[in-house]
Amino acid sequence: MKNRTHNGIMMLCFFLSGSLFSCQKQDTASPVTGDENLIDYPVQEPYVETQDNPPAGNTLDITATSFGTRKNLFFNFTTEATNSLTSWYGGSTTLWKYVAGWTSNSITRSSAFARSGSYSGRYELNKTDGDVGGSKRAETNRSITDEPVLKCERWYGISYFLPTEFVSDKAPEILMQWHTNGTYPPLALWTINGQWQIVQFGNITTKLGAYDKNKWTDFVYHIKWSTGSDGLVELWKNGVKVFTKSGATLKTTDTNIYMKAGIYKWPWKTGSYGSTTTKRVVYIDDVRIGNNLATYADVAPGP
Repeated sequence: MKNRTHNGIMMLCFFLSGSLFSCQKQDTASPVTGDENLIDYPVQEPYVETQDNPPAGNTLDITATSFGTRKNLFFNFTTEATNSLTSWYGGSTTLWKYVAGWTSNSITRSSAFARSGSYSGRYELNKTDGDVGGSKRAETNRSITDEPVLKCERWYGISYFLPTEFVSDKAPEILMQWHTNGTYPPLALWTINGQWQIVQFGNITTKLGAYDKNKWTDFVYHIKWSTGSDGLVELWKNGVKVFTKSGATLKTTDTNIYMKAGIYKWPWKTGSYGSTTTKRVVYIDDVRIGNNLATYADVAPGP
């Protein structure tokens, strides 16, 4: 299998498809706000991401649009299109901006499992893979120019399928993160020791419960990005609210908020930290981003 190149990474754009609706949410459980502490296991490695500038004229249009009954979306990825993970198409509401994987098998379109439709994205990372973007990762990215301003309100939806071989490991990995120009992402979703965790600024973590395997797990985020006290993060897992926190969601020095999904396991680069596995595979489907007018139902995974 041929390695991807271009400063160690081949960054590809892809083509997406999807649908939307307006509406209400379904949460009755009390939000989890406790169990927050500074982590005593490996903090995410500090690094500032650098990516190629977008091609001339390749700007992101974040004007909200409708996909079927879903409204107020500016990103809707479902993996159904045959070129969904292989095509360049800047400014699309239905494709990623970059693909960052070590080999052609790192990120692929798969019919093995699907949250909706017939396909999902299969992400594979091996401990023996070479560095991509300076570390161990198989990720799909939005553009670094995703958000024109720091203070904005967004809704995000995504679904994960963890197969049998996704065994519990002491060394964490990130399956979703929002990055800026800073050295740590302001928000990320981790798995570690068989648990989901939400982590802010690289080291403030809250447990979200054990992860299930061989079934889809849906996440919906409502985030008010802000460097001030008016910031907010709300998170639902499978329709139940599991996290709520008010306060700054960005550092005052942050710029260029953008989302990444896939597998990023930096301990395989910076030290083993007791890792007992050498391979990670995860399936991802129904990735959506809504603007400030969106609702839970607009971005929620599913057909």
